[in-house]
Amino acid sequence: MPNLRTSPIYTDVPGALPAQYVIPGTLELVTQAIVARFNGAAAAGSFLPTLSIYTQDNRLVARVRPDQEFAVGDTGVVTFAPF
Repeated sequence: MPNLRTSPIYTDVPGALPAQYVIPGTLELVTQAIVARFNGAAAAGSFLPTLSIYTQDNRLVARVRPDQEFAVGDTGVVTFAPF
């Protein structure tokens, strides 16, 4: 029987974007939700936080963004779900 245990993955990537998290080869990812914090203090203009999900062989499988646009200096939290 397969292991159905799930654990959240947490990574804090301060600094310049884009940020990335590489799934170790021994794990399988089942995406239920992704939460990201954004700080637009250094933004040159308004922006739309966008999440791109790629396969291990670099094929794009999802690109999602919220309806809300962030202005220069805005900070916020975006939850990308469900998939």
